[in-house]
Amino acid sequence: MVLKSAYEIAMEKTGGRAGRRLTEKEKEKLAEIRKRFDAKIAETRILYEGKIRAAERSGDPGSAEVIREEMMREIEKIEDDREKERKKVLGSS
Repeated sequence: MVLKSAYEIAMEKTGGRAGRRLTEKEKEKLAEIRKRFDAKIAETRILYEGKIRAAERSGDPGSAEVIREEMMREIEKIEDDREKERKKVLGSS
């Protein structure tokens, strides 16, 4: 595993445009994307945590773990989608 410096991570996130300032419109779009995807993640956690508790109550810890892993995959997918939308906004200017 290769560790990256904060500078390298920032360059990746900004598409290599380290000194460029965001416009107000870009800031608004990014805030809307963050809110929308944070809500999707919260909704997913609530849905899956109910399923996990039900599986744990049924006495089957294995199925609870399977559901937990499914939840994490779903959250990763949502986070990937959020990053794609962020890149669209950052790449549009």
